[in-house]
Amino acid sequence: MKIKFSYLSCLSLLTFGLFTFSGCSESTILGSNLIPGGDKVDVVDSTINNLIVYNIQRPDSTIITGGYQSYGKVIGTISDDAIFGKSYGEAFLQLAMPKDTFRFADNSSIREAWLYLPYSGSYGDENSDVVVDVYQMQEPTFKVDSAYRSYQQMNRLSTVLGTATQKPVNSKDSVYIVDKIGGKDSSIYVTGASLRIKMNATFINMLVNASKTSAFDNDSTFRRWLNGLAIVPRSKSTGKALMYTSVSGAKLSIQTYLNSRPDSTIFYNFPYVASTCAHQNYFERNYSGAEVANFVNTNNPAGDQTTYLQEAPGIYAKLLIPGLENFPQSTINSAELVITEITAGNTQKDIYTQPSTLMLYKYASPTTDSLGYVVDYGSPLSPNPSFGGEKVEINLGGVKTIQYKFNIPRYLQMLLRKQETNYGFKLMAYSSLPIDARRLKAGGSGVSTQNMHLRIIYTKQ
Repeated sequence: MKIKFSYLSCLSLLTFGLFTFSGCSESTILGSNLIPGGDKVDVVDSTINNLIVYNIQRPDSTIITGGYQSYGKVIGTISDDAIFGKSYGEAFLQLAMPKDTFRFADNSSIREAWLYLPYSGSYGDENSDVVVDVYQMQEPTFKVDSAYRSYQQMNRLSTVLGTATQKPVNSKDSVYIVDKIGGKDSSIYVTGASLRIKMNATFINMLVNASKTSAFDNDSTFRRWLNGLAIVPRSKSTGKALMYTSVSGAKLSIQTYLNSRPDSTIFYNFPYVASTCAHQNYFERNYSGAEVANFVNTNNPAGDQTTYLQEAPGIYAKLLIPGLENFPQSTINSAELVITEITAGNTQKDIYTQPSTLMLYKYASPTTDSLGYVVDYGSPLSPNPSFGGEKVEINLGGVKTIQYKFNIPRYLQMLLRKQETNYGFKLMAYSSLPIDARRLKAGGSGVSTQNMHLRIIYTKQ
């Protein structure tokens, strides 16, 4: 593999030398042949515009949001994205007891109870309110060893046990919790950036009553009594932000005080424990009434003129380049797949931002039911950085525009040698998170300023 890379690198240097020797600028050679030098080598810059692009949205069973992994949770509602519609997320988790056979002190009372979910970021308008309510789950079989999918919604009871109204921008602050004995600080706990939900009197009374029974003997009896909490946005129809949280580090913090000493406070934490506590993230998209609804799963033989990409669970694109295997036999110097954002009419693109990275796979069979890595990507353990896919800002006619490029010269060269197949490609918005929200509206099939195209620079043989 290294020999092939070195060969192409040397060939690129040779091509650069030819450009320099002949004195041609880039504007001179685009779309036209170079004047052959003494060695009769012709370098051609050409563009293939006949890509067929299909926007596809399907339920994705590969997105696992429970079990012993995927602790991140996306909570909130986006209801006003005119292009991509609505996004909505709920979180579910179990908690453990502070210790076995736990009891509150006989001479103590609960002052406050707070549920803390570590906060790691947001998507959308970070200055808008995210309003959530907490409920008791009604899922007797909710267990840590179950691999729940993002489309599995958990059952819950109807009584609200806690509420929070919080702007994502205000979630970045830490909270200091202080135990006091006799009015003096005894110990200090720091709760970092978090979604902070105050539990209500109904929950506190439930907790006090249960603590006097066998429900508080151990974690098993505790979870039979409270087999999980559901954190649910109050509305699916109003909202402008999603909050990224985690159950790892989550805790229910109970503040008590001694009846005989109101100036003395003691905290008890009911933590999330990864090895024993179940969790789940339900997430749904609703494209009804949005622009994208008319351009998904169309099966239009000519393809979709606009490409819509959305991080999982969302929308991806299937790309076909008919007849690419019949490209003239030549030495491929460069082959760039170019994806350009459509800015016209996209007035919310600075709020609902674009993916930082796109990913390109090849279909490994004619039925497009299996995927493979494009050879230019390199090893999955050590990807080739020149493969591309990163978000780049360009100036297109005086307008700030986002563009992505993939470099696939080795794939095309092998295709011409009949060492590769042309079954098409899968283009998707990439995120390291199992659930994410960034989206892109870009050019698709057809010929336009922003259409998706393959630019090839090759040397005639």
